[in-house]
Amino acid sequence: MAGSPPLTADPGPAARNPSGVSGWRPLVLAGTALMLAAAAVALPTDNLSNPAWHLALEVASVCLAAMLGALALVRYYARRQRIFVFIGTGFIATGVLDAVHAYVASDLLGGSGLMVSPDVYAWTWLQARVFLSLFLAVSAFAPEPPPGAEATGGEARVFLLALALALSVLLVFGLVPTPSLIVPGRVPPRIWELLPGALFAVAGAGYWLRGRWRSDAFEFWLVVGLLIAGFSHAGFMVRSVALYDPFFDAGHLLKLVSYLAVGTGLLVSTHDTFRREEAALAAGAAANAALAREIEVRRDAEIVLQRSEERLQNFLESAHDLIQSVDPEGNLLYVNRAWQNTLGYAKHQMVGHPLGELLHPRCRARVLRQFRRVLEGEEEGEEILAEFLARDGRVVLCSGRATRHVVDGTPVATQAIFRDVTAQRAAERELAASRANVRALVENTGDLIWSVDPEHRLVTFNSAFALAVETRSGHEPKVGDAPSDMFGPEVARWYADLYERVLRGRRFSVLREESLLGQARGFEIFCNPVHEGSGTTGAVMFGRDVTRRLEAEEALRIAKDEAEAANRAKSQFLANMSHELRTPLNSVIGFANILLKNKGGNLVAKDLGFLDRILANGRHLLALINEVLDLAKIEAGRMDVVLDEVDLSSFLRETVAQLEGQAREKRVELRAELPDGPVPPLRTDGPKLRQVLINLTGNALKFSEGGRVTVRLETDAQGDPAAIAVEDTGIGIAPDRLEAIFEAFAQADQSTSRRFGGTGLGLAISRSMCQLLDYELEVASTVGEGSTFRIRMQAPEGAAE
Repeated sequence: MAGSPPLTADPGPAARNPSGVSGWRPLVLAGTALMLAAAAVALPTDNLSNPAWHLALEVASVCLAAMLGALALVRYYARRQRIFVFIGTGFIATGVLDAVHAYVASDLLGGSGLMVSPDVYAWTWLQARVFLSLFLAVSAFAPEPPPGAEATGGEARVFLLALALALSVLLVFGLVPTPSLIVPGRVPPRIWELLPGALFAVAGAGYWLRGRWRSDAFEFWLVVGLLIAGFSHAGFMVRSVALYDPFFDAGHLLKLVSYLAVGTGLLVSTHDTFRREEAALAAGAAANAALAREIEVRRDAEIVLQRSEERLQNFLESAHDLIQSVDPEGNLLYVNRAWQNTLGYAKHQMVGHPLGELLHPRCRARVLRQFRRVLEGEEEGEEILAEFLARDGRVVLCSGRATRHVVDGTPVATQAIFRDVTAQRAAERELAASRANVRALVENTGDLIWSVDPEHRLVTFNSAFALAVETRSGHEPKVGDAPSDMFGPEVARWYADLYERVLRGRRFSVLREESLLGQARGFEIFCNPVHEGSGTTGAVMFGRDVTRRLEAEEALRIAKDEAEAANRAKSQFLANMSHELRTPLNSVIGFANILLKNKGGNLVAKDLGFLDRILANGRHLLALINEVLDLAKIEAGRMDVVLDEVDLSSFLRETVAQLEGQAREKRVELRAELPDGPVPPLRTDGPKLRQVLINLTGNALKFSEGGRVTVRLETDAQGDPAAIAVEDTGIGIAPDRLEAIFEAFAQADQSTSRRFGGTGLGLAISRSMCQLLDYELEVASTVGEGSTFRIRMQAPEGAAE
């Protein structure tokens, strides 16, 4: 087969790195073998299929073999790789033999019923498999042509070989008497199936030993197909005892799977070929284009060079940095437009003139010396800071670097790029001044200011902090000190905990007492975390001596406690004096009542008038004393609460009925509004709630002339009592007096007291009793329209708990 191309497909670039390409392929082969072996062991033996299923598999095998053969031959004639002529010829011939077997399987010879014996049926299957396995084994071990041999003419020998093998197989199985292929009692029942299984194994071993399967996709899938084909005979068909048993069906199905494996290899190989061809075409097109460009470049070299110089010149001219070139004598050879814009000179005023003329005298010698060293190769790339004199007298501070230009080993010029840093240096000076100001401010304040890093080490501190630490511990702090370096163990732990809290990102203040020079001093420390892009990077603390403030707060607290104690003493005194105050007053009222009866007829009308005045003022004084004493009892904590079930509907009717006489005197409409349905009883102190309700309703009647007073029971969504509202159409209360009216001896204004009378204790007592009952007394009012007092027994809907 001299002159034939190599047997395998061109591995391409992957062959140069097989370990990186094929590391997974041995695992696939091993996994396939394990799965086939497991299937052979676990396959059930008691199910039978039908001839139609077998015929469908054979027809699919014939079609697939023909397609594989055609595709392989197309692949061969596209690239002249000899393995594909073997595959194409072998599968076309196998397709013909498979068609014979399918013809026998289709029972076309007999019309109906099985007209051929099982042995003929089996031998037609075996002859196609023997041919394919033998042909592939020959292809695996066929000698390869020498490198560079002609790739034409080799296919004829392969065609003849395939024809000879196919005829030989047909003659052997057709003319030579063959024994029965299926012997159920024998182990294995179909021993002849080991022949194609062994040949497939030989073919697989041959391709395995070649090693190209590691990098060549087609040979890899070919080895997979040979492995599956060998197992189909040696693992399944050899154990078949009857047509259409599970091993029979599995063997035929695996034959089809082996064809699919080879087809997968062909498709992958064809795809790789097309991809390589595409890459080759692209490379060829690129080479042609490059050649065309090279010709064009060579033809237009002068034009391109000129344009390149123009672009470079435009780049230099449009640059914002000052670009220059200086000859060895220090004269300017070139300056860009930025020089003209920055310094204000025309180009002809600079080019050809010494660079030293543009430098400020205080830096001229230094800068020229640096340029000479750059030209000598000593300070090339070092920073040069120069001050140039502008045409208008300004001093322009520039920073830059210079390199030397060498031609044929001789330095001919110094090229430099400068940047105007005047504004930058001015900003740096301003920043330094600002920092100095802040530092002075921090130093001159009387507060203690210091900062720490995440490890609690001291970073910055002012003199006040240093003095306080030195006074506290006896030694001066320094940067890097930890709390344990400045304080004792207990104080150091306190500061370490403080730093941990603030380093977690919290902003807070704490109070701490320190003993300085034998005196207890109070310090308030304000802690602030320092945040940067990476998170909290430190903490800043401000300590302020608040000893005087704490002393003032303590004095204020003591004064408040003393005032509260005095108020409690007053309330306790009044509460204890209730009997002493009420007893003589009750005597006055009682004797006045007796005298008013005038049983002896000794008193004239004028005397009776005096007695009436004594009785009215006595009763007024008694009511005032009762209110004062009630308030005193509440404030002294001596008023008890007796809880009981109260039916609020009846309770409100009785209270309103009790005040109807007073309403008639004032010509005011007094009514009670109750819910339609029953209201659950309320557990409360009935007498105290009635006293509050009488106070509120009495006030409403007092301040309403000819209007309307409504006592309303309000319930929640569940029907439970929520509030009692007393609404009037009286004079109303100014917004700024809504809270003042609940203070003792206070009314809406002085004119109210003069016009309507009263002591101003009723609302104070009412709110105190409500608070005693755990209720809230609220008021809403509009001047000239009326007021609404509401005893709220539940929190309003939606209020926070």
